[in-house]
Amino acid sequence: MVLVKLVQFLVGLFFNVLLIQCYSIIKQKILNPTKRYIVFAFLVIITSLVIVFCNNNIYFSLMDISQSLTSTNIIINTLQKIIYVTGFTTLFFMIRNLKELQHQKQETLTARQLATESQLQLLQEQVNPHFLFNSLNSLRSLILIDTSKARDMVTSISEFLRVALTSSHSSKRLVSEELKVLNDYLNIQKIRWEDDLIVVYDLASNVSNLKIPTLMLQPLVENAIKHGMKDGKVLTIEVNIQKNRDKLIILIKNNGSLKINVNHSGGNKNIIKRLDLIYGNAAHFSLYENEGKVHSKIIIKI
Repeated sequence: MVLVKLVQFLVGLFFNVLLIQCYSIIKQKILNPTKRYIVFAFLVIITSLVIVFCNNNIYFSLMDISQSLTSTNIIINTLQKIIYVTGFTTLFFMIRNLKELQHQKQETLTARQLATESQLQLLQEQVNPHFLFNSLNSLRSLILIDTSKARDMVTSISEFLRVALTSSHSSKRLVSEELKVLNDYLNIQKIRWEDDLIVVYDLASNVSNLKIPTLMLQPLVENAIKHGMKDGKVLTIEVNIQKNRDKLIILIKNNGSLKINVNHSGGNKNIIKRLDLIYGNAAHFSLYENEGKVHSKIIIKI
């Protein structure tokens, strides 16, 4: 009896696998879903009838008894096999479709991540040429005035670019590393502006090991210099970085006023896009005037 059941199981499994292969071919050949399901239903019925006759012949042959199969038994057994075959194939395709869906979802996430990283790198690289052009223009003017300062400026530019470009593939960097790049940048600007530029730092002790977007401080300070120096006064820039519970607050202040709305200017637009790509709604940038100073403020939820 065990042998009979085993042989019948193997026969059923064979025809189920064959049915699945047939449906895969039908799916490629027949694009109309309605026609496809009608053909598949017909195949299920035929396969069920074949399994019934094969299993009955196996049973009567191996058990060595005479056949006594009525039409009623054939109908009942066929209906049972239809339910069995339909359930088996449905379960198979459900599992396969689930795996395909998970694979497509993973591919979509990977593609989205690659697109985000590429866009982020492009936005990040926009900072370097902008700064480099400004620095080279300043250097050209300085060569005619003071060659010693010009050499110092070349050294500072080289150091800044070395540090900035070696981390161009990383979207985030430690605050302490960002401050190092900012200092290299400010050394260049101080050679140009001398006593007309004053920088004051107010840094909390618990922020140096936190990570912020790469080359985020430098464009904020660059914007402050670009717009603050237009007033023709001594420019004082305050770099304030604090941690308040689950938020990191970066605040750049400079004396002067907002004569125009520069929220969507090149540098600020770049900053807004980068924050959105990295943090989404967990980061916010604002630019406003308060008590005679321009405030550039970034709040990042840690």
